Amino acid sequence: MSATDKRAVQAVHALLRERFPKAFPPDYDALKPLAIGIQDALRQRLPDIDPTLLRRVLANHTQRDGYLLALIHGRG
Repeated sequence: MSATDKRAVQAVHALLRERFPKAFPPDYDALKPLAIGIQDALRQRLPDIDPTLLRRVLANHTQRDGYLLALIHGRG
């Protein structure tokens, strides 16, 4: 991933944290599993975000250790 792509992912992730703080909390200990179908719901709410970029952001988010631990421990 290029530096430009990384900045775009970071910018969209920051937007998600701002607009949807319960789903994308800034505190990694507060991460919870995302709802099934979240990508489609976000695409409807954020139509200006490129779908490929949104998919990358969600992949980045769901591959974080804190998110995976939330799945294992059933948080949410």
